[in-house]
Amino acid sequence: MHEVGLMSDALDIALAGAEKAGAERILGIKMRLGELSGVVPSALEFAFSSLSVGTIAEGASLQMEIIESGYKCGGCNKPLGTKYPKMACPWCSTHEFRRTGYEIEVASLEVE
Repeated sequence: MHEVGLMSDALDIALAGAEKAGAERILGIKMRLGELSGVVPSALEFAFSSLSVGTIAEGASLQMEIIESGYKCGGCNKPLGTKYPKMACPWCSTHEFRRTGYEIEVASLEVE
């Protein structure tokens, strides 16, 4: 179950961010997960509830935003839909595209 390792890293990031902000407690963590990342949200939630015990994140909420797979422009970062673009970006005319849906990131923290 790679979710334990992922959550351990995410919790380290959250704890470092809270420490940098001078927070005494983490109330919530929001993560962004791509639908192609292979992460099982329920396993990530279980890992969080286990790993946060004894930390300032114990009892915090964990929110997960699922990011759809698709394509974004490599020039202007605008979303281009789910099918591979065959022409230039309609906003900036670049021909560079990147696949989305693999994201795994700590998006925000709620601290006090």
